[in-house]
Amino acid sequence: MKHSNKNLLFISTNAQYGGSEVLWVKMINHMYRSDIEQKFAVIIHPWPKYPSQIMELEEDGLKIYRAKRATSSIANRVLVKLGVKPQQDFNFFIKKANLSFKPGLAIVSVGDHTSDDLPIITDALNESNIPYVILVQLANEFKDLSDVHAIHLLKSYSEAKKCFFLCLKNKRIVENHIGGLLYNAELFQSPFNYSVLNEPSLPYKGESNVYNIGMVTNLNVFHKGHDLILQVLSAKNWQNRNYRLNIYGTGNNIELIKRLINIYKLDNKVKLMGYAESPVEIWEFNQACLFVSRMEGQSLAMIDAISLGRMIITTNVGDAENLVVDNETGFIINYPESTLISIVMDKAWEKRDSWLKMGAEGKARLKTIFKEDPIHKIINRIKDL
Repeated sequence: MKHSNKNLLFISTNAQYGGSEVLWVKMINHMYRSDIEQKFAVIIHPWPKYPSQIMELEEDGLKIYRAKRATSSIANRVLVKLGVKPQQDFNFFIKKANLSFKPGLAIVSVGDHTSDDLPIITDALNESNIPYVILVQLANEFKDLSDVHAIHLLKSYSEAKKCFFLCLKNKRIVENHIGGLLYNAELFQSPFNYSVLNEPSLPYKGESNVYNIGMVTNLNVFHKGHDLILQVLSAKNWQNRNYRLNIYGTGNNIELIKRLINIYKLDNKVKLMGYAESPVEIWEFNQACLFVSRMEGQSLAMIDAISLGRMIITTNVGDAENLVVDNETGFIINYPESTLISIVMDKAWEKRDSWLKMGAEGKARLKTIFKEDPIHKIINRIKDL
């Protein structure tokens, strides 16, 4: 049965704005201005930096609640007894939003599928009789859950109207961690500039005497595997090769990455490029795209690169195997481990003069995977619930 109330409450458990936020921010940006009768609110942590799209919407009247990490009612009572005023958390703002405009649906975006916040958020939504869906942006198999936490997460996921996953691998990881099958699961897709699929591959404007490889990531070493690729590139067989690895992005491990570049003596081969405003700005000057992540969902950076006609070298995580055909549109590393990365990087290097051709083939294939704009697709699905 569809809910007659069209008002939507968006909730994010992430500590900062990143790839996981792009989907729902674009959803709000599209829907907020297209239906003046529909009401929206957002509950997020106090992020260090807010995207311009969110700030512009807030200036136009979008209500944004900035919540501290969720705490239990027991913890709040302890704080009161100690004379400490409890911080306003997700629970508080869910009740406030319900009193303010009575949401017909909550959309909960989780970057970490085992988030401690999730059970508290979903319990609060149930208490306020607000149905919810969960957007799982990333599932990490390297998790150690207690029985208690697993059963709480099982309740959160199984009671959702829908659990949306970026790939089947992530769905299976979640089911393994909570010990239950999710019959309410559906797949969704990362939101990229869909219109570029109707354009030719982006021409390469970089140096002709250097093979430029782009790595577009959050600068988090454990997540994105910078340590693995820098170790591989320090080997003798890479020392005299005419390549450059250009690492784009910002994050908490920039100093660690600088030290790794230094100890592996890669200062003249690896460059930290900082934040780039657009994918075009990156892929004009790189012939290949590299991912050595230990975990992914459906990488937006990967899709951006493919859509502009760039070949992919990637670990077999998340939706990589669906997006890349090994030895045809890119190269797949079976596991994020330095020896395996080294073998595949050598194989890719042998075909370096075919990188742009492989990228063009990957772009053509992407059209068969994304048959409609992902933003319109998920918005229409949410409207149907």
